[in-house]
Amino acid sequence: MPVRDRGRPLRILIYNERFAPSVGGVETLVALLAGYFHDRDEQVVVVTETSGDETDAFAFRVVRRPSHRELRQLVRESELVHLHSFHARLLAAAKLKRRRVVYTYHDLTPICPNGTKLEPSGPCLHRAGPLVCHRCLREGGADRRGRKLLRPIVKSVLSVFMDANVCVSGFALRRYPLWRKQLIASGIDTTLFRPSRSDPSDEQQRIVFVGRLLREKGCEVLLRALRLCSDKGVPFDLDIVGSGPERADL
Repeated sequence: MPVRDRGRPLRILIYNERFAPSVGGVETLVALLAGYFHDRDEQVVVVTETSGDETDAFAFRVVRRPSHRELRQLVRESELVHLHSFHARLLAAAKLKRRRVVYTYHDLTPICPNGTKLEPSGPCLHRAGPLVCHRCLREGGADRRGRKLLRPIVKSVLSVFMDANVCVSGFALRRYPLWRKQLIASGIDTTLFRPSRSDPSDEQQRIVFVGRLLREKGCEVLLRALRLCSDKGVPFDLDIVGSGPERADL
């Protein structure tokens, strides 16, 4: 492995399939992470498949849809490759050049071919397996079902080649069959979000859901769970903050 000279910046390549102007939680996290490293005088480049304006208003470099040759050159110029979504050629190039590789898992593909743990009829409570997952994919009308069925196996096997596999939740840390895994939860800006000083004697729970209202975000699952709480007499207040195609149904 290359040894870093502490007197010079660390050269970091961050990859995610989607990036601004695409809107999403992972895209936002990648931008914040790259900006953080840039502010610490590290050399950062974000690589993405998302097209965009060549005059990106980012302090760090953004490379969009690089050719195979450009990708190999970017790997040669880096010391650390941080994957936020899977890219076979990028991973292969990084390992051939003996670069350190970190993978952060933002979805559920290590335990679900769909990456959502949702069946067509609702939450999936089964462990991943060829029969149950193939049925779910078929009923959901998924394309490339054979390729998707292999996702959990491939993710587990390839985790051996990562220098670190980062899980963003305790659930992922416990359930994902990965090597060298560790928990690093996504950060929260505590100047904007912080616990309220509520009355300790107040048993009413305040719940807030913030996100795009898409099926894969699981807001419907939250409502089903809260229905069980309501049936058992558990008091709560719920705020749903967001918009999206599921808004009217929710």
